[in-house]
Amino acid sequence: MNQYLHLREVIADARQSGRMSPPNLAELQAMELGWEASDAHDPMREADLYIQAFDANPQPGHLRRLYAAADAAKHARNIPFALKIYDRIIQLRPTEYEALFERAERSEDEYHDHNRLFADLAESARLGMKESQNNIGYAYLTGYNGFPVDLQEARRWLMLAANQGYQHSRDKLPVVDELIAEQIRKTASKK
Repeated sequence: MNQYLHLREVIADARQSGRMSPPNLAELQAMELGWEASDAHDPMREADLYIQAFDANPQPGHLRRLYAAADAAKHARNIPFALKIYDRIIQLRPTEYEALFERAERSEDEYHDHNRLFADLAESARLGMKESQNNIGYAYLTGYNGFPVDLQEARRWLMLAANQGYQHSRDKLPVVDELIAEQIRKTASKK
């Protein structure tokens, strides 16, 4: 609590003196709200304060404040609110693959929204998120959540994640390769 009381004094002095530029003053206010959020004992209050901190200085480089708000909302088990925050992040930066991944997972958990899951995971995977690539590969491997079983697609996505060092994908590739080989053997024996 004392850490941002001092900051409040600095902000008040800066306002009175008029010596601080509006962008710097906005960032000080955002910092104050962020510190207050980190001390909040109620996750929903914490989420609200992080949103206020972002809104005080809404720069693309400060999206972490919105992620912190979404994490607090998830901690409070308020998934609909967390989803609204992820929507906002994606609206601000459509290529934010972490928000796409989180929105996909939370939409599936909360609403069983398979279409949102597929669309957001696919976009996040396309943007290079290895966890999404792994999950897409697994879905094509198993037919999970209505994905069509497609071993070649499974291998393609798992390979992308494995090439980024994702161990779960590396572990699945030999299984996929064996299933593809078995599929080839079956096709050849039918001829």
